[in-house]
Amino acid sequence: MRRAAIFGVVCLGLLVALAGVRSAIGGAERTDVLISLVLCSGMALACVLDARSLGKPMSGAAQLMLFFTWPVAVPVYLVWSRGWRRGTLRALLFVAALLVLGFGSYCVTGYALWGAAFFE
Repeated sequence: MRRAAIFGVVCLGLLVALAGVRSAIGGAERTDVLISLVLCSGMALACVLDARSLGKPMSGAAQLMLFFTWPVAVPVYLVWSRGWRRGTLRALLFVAALLVLGFGSYCVTGYALWGAAFFE
């Protein structure tokens, strides 16, 4: 179970990086919908499985809310499930990782494609 969770988090990280690459390249909007659906499904599933492993299963309504509001709900879930101190630290790490992966892949891809002109 632990290896599957780590694999899932790595895949979600790669998906966030892919979204950053996609933003830098521009173009097809159809892939935006697919990336968004897979990302919110993966985040919600990771939280549901984590809650189940902690012995705090979520109701169906909470799962649905988590699916639609994952950018806010995942950090809130981390604070709820881990307590104030550990949860806040994990939530901050989660938000920082999303920003670094998304914006970092955006900048690297833009620089690789267009050079220094990308930042002007």
